[in-house]
This record gives sequence, C-alpha cells and structure tokens, in this order.
Amino acid sequence: MTGAPAFLLGRLAQRMSDRAMACAPNGLLLLAACCRWPHSPQRLQAIRAGHGEATDWAGWLALVKAHRVWGLAADGLAHANVAPPPPISRKLGNKCRTLVRRNLEMTAETLRLVALLNEAGIAVVVLKGISLSVLAYGNLSVKHSMDIDLLVRPDAMAVAAQALAHNGFKAEHAPLGLTQRQLDLLLGCARELGFRGGDSQPLIELHWKLSYNSCLLQGIGPHWPLQPVVAGGSTVHALAEEALFAYLCVHGAQHRWRRLKWLADLAALISDRDESGIDQLYRAAQSAGAGRCAGQALLLCQRLLGMHMPESLSSELRASASVLLLEALALQAMTGCSSEEDRPSTVLENLGLFLYLGLLGSGWRFYASEISRYLVSPADVLAVPLPPSLIWLYPVLRLPVWLWRWRPWRQGRA
Repeated sequence: MTGAPAFLLGRLAQRMSDRAMACAPNGLLLLAACCRWPHSPQRLQAIRAGHGEATDWAGWLALVKAHRVWGLAADGLAHANVAPPPPISRKLGNKCRTLVRRNLEMTAETLRLVALLNEAGIAVVVLKGISLSVLAYGNLSVKHSMDIDLLVRPDAMAVAAQALAHNGFKAEHAPLGLTQRQLDLLLGCARELGFRGGDSQPLIELHWKLSYNSCLLQGIGPHWPLQPVVAGGSTVHALAEEALFAYLCVHGAQHRWRRLKWLADLAALISDRDESGIDQLYRAAQSAGAGRCAGQALLLCQRLLGMHMPESLSSELRASASVLLLEALALQAMTGCSSEEDRPSTVLENLGLFLYLGLLGSGWRFYASEISRYLVSPADVLAVPLPPSLIWLYPVLRLPVWLWRWRPWRQGRA
C-alpha cells in the first residue's frame, strides 16, 4: 500500500496507538518497566518513574496476574526498592514461590519427556519453556510457563504419539486413542496436538510445524540449526537464535501480544544484541516471511520496554502503514487484557481476529493459506476421521458444526 491510502492508514494507526496508551489501565507502565531485562539503571529509573503514591496496588496485582509476569514484577520492585503495601507484597511473594516450584516441576517433566522421546529415536526441540527461560533470563525462576511445547519432525509424529500413549498420555479430543487416519489428516490441517498425563498435569503440545500459515516462518522447522541449552543439569536443544526470534514474533503476533510476558521474553532474549544485531534478526525474520510480525514486535519493545534499535530500522518500520496498524491493534489488545478465564468468542470478535491475522502477511499465497486453515477443524478430524474420498466434506460441514458448538442462542434460552 502506497500513497494517500497508506498515509491515512498510518495516521489512523498512530491515533489508535495513542488512544490505547491513554486508556491503558493504571499501573501498566510500572508493570512494563518491571518487565525490562536485564537489570540496568534505565530499568530502575523507569520503575521509579512508573511508581507513585496514587498507584492502585490491587489493580496492579490484577494486571500482573493477567499478563502472567509474577517473577518479573517481584524482581523489578525488589531491585528498585519499591515496597507495595504488606498484603500486596505477601501475595506477590506467595505467587513467586509457587512460580519457582512450578517451574522446577515443569523442568523435571520436560527433561523426562525429552528423554522418553529420545529413547524412542526421536529428536526433540524444546520451543519455549525451560530453554527460553535459560536463554532469555539465565535462570528458571523468572519466566511463567503454562504448557510444554516440543517440536518433532512430521514423520516422527506417529512414533512420538505412540510413545506418549504408552506412558499414560492421552491426546486431546481423542479419548479412545489416536488412529493413524486421524494423525494423517491432522498433519495436513494442524500444527500441533495436545497431550495430557492427568488433570493436574501440564498440557504437552507436540508440534510438527511452527505456524498454521505456510508463508510464515518459511524454511524454519525441526531441521533448522539448533543450539544446546543446559537446564536442570541436562542438555536440551532449542532453535538457533534467528529462528527462535522469528518464531516468537509470529507466536506473539498471532495472539495479538495480549500478554506482556510474550513481549518481555522476546526482549530479554535479544537484550545482548547491539543495534546491528537487532537489524540482522529482523532481516532474517523478513526473509522467512515474518517481517511484519517482527516489525510489530520491535515497535512494541521500543514503545513499552525501552528497547533500542537502529534509527534507520525504526524509521523503516514506522513508514509501513501495515506495521503501524499491527502495533496499534496489539496495544489495544494488551491494554484491554483481562485476568478473567477465557470465554467463548463472539462472532464479531472472531471476524476481527480473522481480519487482524490477515495483516500479518501479504500476497495471494499467504491469503490462500490463511483461508485454508479455517476450512478444516482439527477437532472435526479427531471426532470424525473421514476416508480420503470424503475429505471434501470437512469444509462443507465446517460452518454448521461451528455454529452448533458455539450455539449462544442455546445458552440464552437455558
């Protein structure tokens, strides 16, 4: 997009960003300052500037919960010698102790799973979790993790699923077990499959590709160069830095960066890069098809986390109306983040998300891939594994099945 339309869209995006920041909840800038990493005089100055006598500490604690940054919040306040009221301090301390305990449990479980799959002859990449904790923060006590994300080659999925099943894990939405036909169908329409070992156990997401859209993260996958990471006394493997940066940008963008934790992890990962290194990471993501996602992430890091990047790159990104609009939409989502549990999305919210995701790339191949992901639901494949001759029925049944599952009219009459 060029000329007057791009100029007008860029001005609209800037207005949207300014309004989102003006309407941001009290305490968000203090929280963002705590999320800066590593320790630096600039971080301390930003925390003290964000703190004031009028701080709504109860509201601030709700923000910490919503953005899942207990460890960073406590660390930032402690280093800046900012003491919240005793009830808030106690609750923050309790949450941090729970976080550390859970992270140790997640570390042990991740190492167990990697060893289990390695014994079955499967090479495993730890996508985030403990590997990102070590790479970004140098320890296992700061980052908040909910799931265990592992990446394997597509041709190893059958053996991996079988190995997990033999060790008590069940595939989500397939309580009776995963058949080869279901798996074959899933490999074409999904990117991961969830497994659980029990109700209290973390979700294991076994990935065979990194993005639903084939035009994002082109060429990046299980075969990509890896880097070793020592965690919990053992060595696991993570994506090399350029690939990991691009993946985290796409992951955050697809979630509209609703939580500061994703942005904080990304910024911490690249905090030791100088300006030329930041530019190199962006160009690598751009070559993989994730340029807009990376541009959005860098602008958000610059605005919220005080990250420095080359002036030429900053000017280039701010000259892109699409990237500016993506930044504005992410700020709207982030400043409206709620600690409430996930609820069913409305039709308008789903439509808005569809339009937003369409901004992450360009070209007919990207849009065709984006549309195709909505034609077949992994849940439908697991529920009704059709034979190859009837696969065309999945797109036909997609809308009526979705409406039946959503059925807000039933909830309204109940």
